[in-house]
Amino acid sequence: MTEQPPPGFYADPDDPSFERWWSGDSWGEQRRASQQSSGDGTTARSIDFFGVDLGIALALVLPPLGIVSGLVIATRPGKTSSGLTIVLMAVLVLAAWIAVLG
Repeated sequence: MTEQPPPGFYADPDDPSFERWWSGDSWGEQRRASQQSSGDGTTARSIDFFGVDLGIALALVLPPLGIVSGLVIATRPGKTSSGLTIVLMAVLVLAAWIAVLG
């Protein structure tokens, strides 16, 4: 008996422009657009985090953490400019991501 590939998204046998979920023994109904090739013959895969691409999740979560951290640092004596710089950078990153995703 041949060993089956592990569960995951693979090229859809019915439409190669999509990937389809393989449960380990059968094809599921979940499909997604095929991921772009990384140039070395392998397929680039994203990491899902509760149904959201991990990169997008981090891009939206980390700037607010930077804002809070910067405000905390800004309240310390002698660290006001450092804290405000962190806040400004975090706000700019968040605004850029909102512009890209929006």
